[in-house]
Amino acid sequence: MEAIQHNLNGGRRIESGELLAPTIYTSGPFVNEPRVTTPEEAQREIITQAQQGFDLIKFHELPDTTNGLSLAAYHTMTETARQVGIPLVGHAPVNLGLDVLLQERQALAHIGMLGNIYFLPLRSNFGFVLVTATSIVLLILVAVTWTGAAIVQSIWKAVPPRRLPTLSRVRAITV
Repeated sequence: MEAIQHNLNGGRRIESGELLAPTIYTSGPFVNEPRVTTPEEAQREIITQAQQGFDLIKFHELPDTTNGLSLAAYHTMTETARQVGIPLVGHAPVNLGLDVLLQERQALAHIGMLGNIYFLPLRSNFGFVLVTATSIVLLILVAVTWTGAAIVQSIWKAVPPRRLPTLSRVRAITV
């Protein structure tokens, strides 16, 4: 009983600013398959975790063990989190693509997953892949062009200009 009272007093001291301590944000269990698959299950899970007092919802797909949430379930999950006023953060929805993540304005918790979602699945990210590939090709062309120009310029400077003999005679006469 004494330990509980001590912890409560510590919490009050932290809240008042008297005691310096980290802010700890809590989340409930990951919202993912196979526990959550349908839009109704996603909505129920978000509402339940908000009612239980968690600070945020953590979304997490397991790339090699799940198929990922359907577009309808993912949309319901993000929309419900907004409606109940609880932040949703987590991993990227690998099966849905980058466009969906951006449209739903989901906060991305780990950038490491961005590489996977940026290129997979190819069909839903074709525009991003095309822009990236075009940019890489253009950057390579610019680098090769600048390198070639620098080489030509250094060779051009190394060889002294040759003067025509007639020009030398004209100088000799006019000087």
